[in-house]
Amino acid sequence: MNKEEYFLKSKTSKCQTLRCPITNYCTRRALTIYFYADFKYLNYYNSEITTLIKEGIIPEDFEEKAIPLQSPVNIWKKSNIHIYYQHMCPEVNLFESEFSLPFAIDTASTDGEWDDYRNTNKFKNIYYGHFSECAEYNYYIFHNRKQKSTGQRKRSLISKSLRFEIFQRDNYTCQYCGRTPQDGAKLSLDHKIAYSDGGKDTYENLITACMDCNMGKGNKVI
Repeated sequence: MNKEEYFLKSKTSKCQTLRCPITNYCTRRALTIYFYADFKYLNYYNSEITTLIKEGIIPEDFEEKAIPLQSPVNIWKKSNIHIYYQHMCPEVNLFESEFSLPFAIDTASTDGEWDDYRNTNKFKNIYYGHFSECAEYNYYIFHNRKQKSTGQRKRSLISKSLRFEIFQRDNYTCQYCGRTPQDGAKLSLDHKIAYSDGGKDTYENLITACMDCNMGKGNKVI
């Protein structure tokens, strides 16, 4: 699979981006680079990630923001005459020529082997991959959707005209203690059913309250 075919798959798979959106913080991509480019010969503190951070290959805040490696794990076997790899990031060979395997450059190969003993076809591709199939990408999409579905509602601004109507309806009087601005009360709007409990910014659910009562009430229904 070349770049043109890769981008076409991104479109037909209805991905929002042509390339993987988690590239800089994907653990699978980081380990793929580590193996392909033989960074194990540096290996600071016996840590793949630390080595790549120190070499400036991945961001310094990688460990804080990383998308963790999901199953299946990267498989890498290398000798002087034979290389076998499996479950690697498809974008390293395809887009990152400085780190890609020389025999698989410009392809989205994730699984393959090189055997120097073969007279012809020394490189054998086993599988071409795409980021939409990647476990880390799907982990990222799932958790993003989950956060959005469980996140707080975006609060709307109460218009000045609605605020005026509520104050006028309630005669500029706190509906809890009865104080007015003439008594030194600072008026605000409160929700009968708290916003955190699903209450809306509507004429029926809003009442006039002084700041003291509003803050003391919290999200209790009175």
